[in-house]
Amino acid sequence: MPDGRFGLPVGVKGYWEDKDTFFLEYDEIANINYYQLRLDFDARRVSLNLTEKSTGLKAELEGKVVTP
Repeated sequence: MPDGRFGLPVGVKGYWEDKDTFFLEYDEIANINYYQLRLDFDARRVSLNLTEKSTGLKAELEGKVVTP
């Protein structure tokens, strides 16, 4: 997909690891960045773990699930 930064290609792939966990890869193929996101859901919260391999970035976020 050629819609990445600077018009360069990126690759995006995601899949369910199990019924509560979604895993997403975002690869800036022509740049150096490669992000991995893991989202874990349960009835009351969602947590997100983000890593970026080239910089060693690691972040964890957690939030509660709000239903209308």
